[in-house]
Amino acid sequence: MSNSLKRVIITGEKQSGKSTLAAQLAAALKDKNVKIAGIIAKGIWKNNIREGFNLMDLKTGKSYPLAKRMEKPGKNSITGFEFLETGIAAGSRALNLEQCQDADVIFVDEIGRLEIKSLGWSLLLAPVLSIQSAAHIWIVRKKFVKEICSIWKVEHTEIINVDDKNALNRLKKI
Repeated sequence: MSNSLKRVIITGEKQSGKSTLAAQLAAALKDKNVKIAGIIAKGIWKNNIREGFNLMDLKTGKSYPLAKRMEKPGKNSITGFEFLETGIAAGSRALNLEQCQDADVIFVDEIGRLEIKSLGWSLLLAPVLSIQSAAHIWIVRKKFVKEICSIWKVEHTEIINVDDKNALNRLKKI
């Protein structure tokens, strides 16, 4: 992956395979000895229902429980998931400037509703974006792309839709 294009957003609808595509790209890059850092949130499924997420720290390869479905989300629930302290702490460590500084590619999965409301990974995004020597891969649901790009002043971004049959090949060429 060349660092000539610094920012890429993998997008698609809810549960369309964005994280799966990002994980495939991360594995392909790692196989080529590209230094990767950041996080990917892998869905946990039971009876075709997303029950939660595990967070993978791409630099260490370790996984942590990140979120579980709330049985009865309150009216103030933003996502319908309860976020777990171990996963939040692991994600914060993985997106720490020190952890990402020497990476060639930094992944952040997912940036969305929480970050728009200044929650989730929002406070970590600007510092990580300051690492100009790395390419940045963000996973963003289609309906949030414009707002996310506006909030974080992410111009000149390659947008790759998960539905593109050549998405993985396109990502490998960036």
